[in-house]
Order: sequence, then C-alpha cells, then structure tokens
Amino acid sequence: MKMASQTMIALYFLIASVVAASALVQEENQGESPDVCGEDQGQCYFDNTCYDASDVCDGIYDCPIGIDEFNCTGCFACSGSSKCLNDFRVCDFYIDCPGQEDESESLCRHSEFIKNVQVPTGDWVTIDQRSGGDENRNTPASNFKKFTHYVFQGEPGTTLFMELLNFTWSEGPLVSLHEISAGAGDDPTDDATLYVYLAYGGYAASISNSWNFSLKSNTGYALINFPKGINASVQLRVTAIACESHESLCIGSPHCVDWANDKCNGEYECVYSQEDEFKCDGDLGSVSQNGTVDDPSAEDPFKHA
Repeated sequence: MKMASQTMIALYFLIASVVAASALVQEENQGESPDVCGEDQGQCYFDNTCYDASDVCDGIYDCPIGIDEFNCTGCFACSGSSKCLNDFRVCDFYIDCPGQEDESESLCRHSEFIKNVQVPTGDWVTIDQRSGGDENRNTPASNFKKFTHYVFQGEPGTTLFMELLNFTWSEGPLVSLHEISAGAGDDPTDDATLYVYLAYGGYAASISNSWNFSLKSNTGYALINFPKGINASVQLRVTAIACESHESLCIGSPHCVDWANDKCNGEYECVYSQEDEFKCDGDLGSVSQNGTVDDPSAEDPFKHA
C-alpha cells in the first residue's frame, strides 16, 4: 500500500497486515500444505483454514482477505513489466503498475462515482456512511470492496477541516481490507496528497474517539472502503474555515492561529490540539491522540522519510 511521500498525519492505529498481504499473494495458485490440509486442499494465508478445489472462485470467501476468490478472470498484467496484480488491487485507488494503467479512468471509471459535497464556511457537513447499497462499479476490486469517494469543496480562500467521529465494523473473511483515507484535492490515487490513512486487520470493533485534522486546502477527499460481507459504518464531518491573511488554520483544531503573536502566549488558540502552546517551557512536546504533532510552526512538521 502506497503511503504519502510528503506531508501526512500518520494515524496508523490498529493497522493491519494488509500491506504484507498485498506482497505475499502475488501468485494465482497458493500451493498446498500437506501438514495442515488434505492432499486436494489449499491452505489460506495467515491461518490454518483449508479450502477445497470446489471453493475456488465460487463467489464465497472462505479465506481471510478472500484469496480463494483471487484472479477468477485472470490476473492483471502491467504493461512493460513482469508484475501481475491480484484483482483486488486493480481499481482500488492505489497505483501499482509502473504505467498506472491499473487505475486508469477508462478501466476504473473513478470519476463516474464521485459524491460531490459543498462545504459552507463556518458550518459542519456530516457524512454517515454505511456498508451495503446497490452501487456497482463492475471493476476487479469492487468484487471485494465497496468504495465511496467523497470530494468536499469549500469556498475560495478557506481551508477544510475534518473530524472522524465514529468507525465501527463487524467480523468477516474480508475484514482486513477495510480502509479510510483522506487528503487534499480530489484524487485519492495521488499519494502525495494523502494526510490520513486508517486500517484494521482483526476483529469486530468500534472506534468512537474524535480524530481531527486540517486538509490544508479548500478541496479535499475522503475514500471509504468497506469489504463485502461485513457490517460497517463511519461518521465524519467537514467544515471550511476562513482565516485572516496573517493567520493559518491549526493542524489539529478548527481554529485560526497567528503564529507570530499567538505562539506561547499562555492561551490556547488551537482549542482542540493546543499546538500553539507546545514546547513553551522547554519540554519536548508530544503527539496528541487526535494525530497532531508538536510545534506545527516548524517547517514541514508532517514530513516523513
């Protein structure tokens, strides 16, 4: 899974082994494990579940991450490369082929399914997204996951601010494939704009903490991926903030701050994150629960190698 190469809030809580899974499941035939499974059976990755030949490509997910349903119409060959992608990686909004053809508009039709949302300045727009629905993208990855792509647009001169309020999911064979990502602009395939990535690879759970972050632009996106066969829901909200010319939006709080005058003045202009008062007494600062980092006034505070 590609990560942002420049600035990003790294909220990898409960992060899954999905990355490792993507690298491991490159072959169509998974091989046999005679010590665990029968002679005519295959073994699922990551556990000792066995599946029969009749289970392959029958539309039922018998293995974690659904490897018994991989490549039922053949793997996707990248042009000019020896790469052959499993179908759940084709049209999944993450570029894997050197030529980017696995996410091409002609193949994936991403733009046809965008949900555009206008965000008024100073008001919150709440999104409640649940699994299910009848949207049919008819792409390889959509056989495994339902993708919902929101694009938020604020007025010129504003900056979008997002809060992730609740994230709940049930168990199921494909549970490790669910993800939420958000960033600036409107294109989730551009990993340089990614600020937030959340994933989980285990059991049913509910996250009710509020995670707050600036999208650093008046245009931003949220991409919600719910695997098939699980019940899941996410609630988030977005607002647009207009700061004065000498101010900037706090990174982890929907408030404006004048770094020249407000830094270490004993008052919290960044009410949620309190980032304007970090390192004021010679302490080392900290990373707060909502994902902000210490001293956002420093150059490129979210830069990761």
